[in-house]
Amino acid sequence: APMIVLHKHGDVIFELGGGDGEPSARLLVASNILTMVSPVFRAMFTGGFAEGQDLSPSLPRVVPLPDDNKKAMELLCRILHFDTNAIPAELDMDSLVELTILCDKYDCATPFRFYGNVWVSALLPQACEKGFEELLSVTYGLDLPEPFMELT
Repeated sequence: APMIVLHKHGDVIFELGGGDGEPSARLLVASNILTMVSPVFRAMFTGGFAEGQDLSPSLPRVVPLPDDNKKAMELLCRILHFDTNAIPAELDMDSLVELTILCDKYDCATPFRFYGNVWVSALLPQACEKGFEELLSVTYGLDLPEPFMELT
């Protein structure tokens, strides 16, 4: 599986996908960055779980995340690691919904407000055509009060 290096001194490798014969991807990430923005990652990496034991850049711990959407998890980690060149200016509705699901799961929506506002504002003109409910749940999930009010 290809390795995507988001932090060259990363101490955790997220293994994504792998289900349904789908090729998995691997993300090299820094646990200290993830623990700053997500109480879920904080518990995972500092709360005595196996994933947090003996974390070291010389031997990164592999953490399988088979249930998380591969593209959404990669985008989530790129944003949290400030990999701004790889963050798209526009995001389709399905990708936005998947990202919102992960932001909820890992309780880390705050760092996504800026990008969320940009992505949602591009989709607002089509909100009445299709996906209105999904866009509403995205604005709620990413805590975007202005577009939420506009939609409601």
